[in-house]
Amino acid sequence: ERVQRLIDNAITLDDSAVQPIPLEEDGDEEVNLQSNSSENDDEVEESNKPRWFLLLLGLATAVCIILAIALPLSLRGETDNSDTSASLSDAACLPGEVDARFEKTKSILSSITSPNLLDDKSTPQGKAIRWIVCDDSVSVHLLENQEPSTGNLPKQKHGFRLSGDSGEAQVNIRIHNGLNGLLPPEFGYLEDCRKIMLENHISLTGPLPETMGKMSSLYSVALLFNGLGGELPSSLFRLKNLKTIQIQQNWGKNWSLPSMVEGIDDTQLERLLLQNNFVGSIPSWIAKLQQLQTLDLSKNKFEGPIPEAMGDLSLLKYLSLMDNNLTESIPSSLGKLDAMEVLILGSNALQGELPASIGNLRKLQLFDVGSNELTSTVPSSFENLESLKYLVLESNRFNGTVDVLESMKNLTVLLIRSNSFSGALPDGLFSGTSGNIVADVGDNKFTGYLPASFANMSNLVSLIGAKNSFTGSATQSSVCGNTNTTLLVMDCDACECCE
Repeated sequence: ERVQRLIDNAITLDDSAVQPIPLEEDGDEEVNLQSNSSENDDEVEESNKPRWFLLLLGLATAVCIILAIALPLSLRGETDNSDTSASLSDAACLPGEVDARFEKTKSILSSITSPNLLDDKSTPQGKAIRWIVCDDSVSVHLLENQEPSTGNLPKQKHGFRLSGDSGEAQVNIRIHNGLNGLLPPEFGYLEDCRKIMLENHISLTGPLPETMGKMSSLYSVALLFNGLGGELPSSLFRLKNLKTIQIQQNWGKNWSLPSMVEGIDDTQLERLLLQNNFVGSIPSWIAKLQQLQTLDLSKNKFEGPIPEAMGDLSLLKYLSLMDNNLTESIPSSLGKLDAMEVLILGSNALQGELPASIGNLRKLQLFDVGSNELTSTVPSSFENLESLKYLVLESNRFNGTVDVLESMKNLTVLLIRSNSFSGALPDGLFSGTSGNIVADVGDNKFTGYLPASFANMSNLVSLIGAKNSFTGSATQSSVCGNTNTTLLVMDCDACECCE
């Protein structure tokens, strides 16, 4: 029972967590697993390690000694200690490259204890290393360059620290290996951990622990295809160095954002990507994340309005709220987002008019409000969207003409089907465009002829105009003869070349 308690209170770390990870001069981080004890000593002396690191080495040695004393000699099936050879060939070890595992473990532990003591199996240190190499299945799997095959995440009492000057601590478990249960509160004691990547652990369940707010060095969190769920801890958003949060396609339930988070005015979060059936409303405190450049809340179940305060995110370049249950009107404050390049609000239940202030977004390249319940005309201010390449207005209740589109000289994709647009397509539509053109203007009330320029456009790849009120010869034979157009869909009564 004493041995079990020791094991339960320990955490199994990979090699990079046992000793500092040296940085190459070019900034590329490499893990030197084979460094000997003299090289480690030189690194410690040259980098002026803080005193806590020396204390850590002493504690690690003490743990090895305690563990070795706790294990009875009968565990090894040996009573004769007269043979102090380092060879493990006569030991009843778990299968694999036993000698190679021993040498690898020895090279790691040599930085905190004498190699001679490790070689001598009669010493506590020697017994401890043999338990790691021969008996502990988790350690054996790691030493054989495999992921542990099963088991709960282990708990620890005090966490661990690595020198920020000499390396970077990470939790990076992407291969399915049977981790299950809750993330323990002790997870938050990895105070120097900078990256967390957990992927493909469907049996890893429950919410993230509130103690993650203690991970002061953390700058990236990615949780993908796990069984996690619940409300995100508010403490996570108060971390001063955190720059990326990515939570996507986890199978846990009841994902939500905290209703209130304070003390985040000076945080550095730049990317927030949440695609996991989050419920509730979009909280207004998100607007206090002043360094946000990418905000992707698509493919969730958010309800209610888009917060007016979201217009305060002055550095925001990418905003996607697609595929939610958002209602009410599009806030005019979004027109203050001068840096905006991609704005996606499609597949919601938004109502009302398009704000004229959207025309202020001169860097906007993609604007998508398709599949909503929007009404009225396209604002004349949209003529200022000179950088716009992709415009998606399909499946709404828009009406009026689309003359304003003629000024969009970079427009390559126009999807405006299933509205009530009327009048003729402007003659200069797509006239200044160099990229491949895809246009779907079907299921509207357009009249007149197709622009004559369509016949000579070598970059007109796809044109769909069916279910309109075009003139009988709207699609002239010259348009049909454009060999570069791979898809042409028109009503037969408005097409000269239909068969």
